[in-house]
Amino acid sequence: MKKSELKQIIREEIQKTLNENTYDSFKEDFDDKIKFAGASLDNNIITIYLDNEPNKEKNIINTLVRTKYADSLKKIASEADVMKFKIIK
Repeated sequence: MKKSELKQIIREEIQKTLNENTYDSFKEDFDDKIKFAGASLDNNIITIYLDNEPNKEKNIINTLVRTKYADSLKKIASEADVMKFKIIK
């Protein structure tokens, strides 16, 4: 294995761990604030499935992202009952 390949594998593993840590922290805060919506992580995209009151849930999630995760999450295009955030850290 070449040295450059090894460095790339190490970078990917570090990024994966950072993504998982960001998601775990976000999920913990998310679960404290919202009871009926669910969230999942796919690569570096967090997908939130809104449930009961989508507008109220969107406002709560947007506030959470702005106040605590502004430097690590970026909102990306999604559907009416789904929110997506890209982990940018």
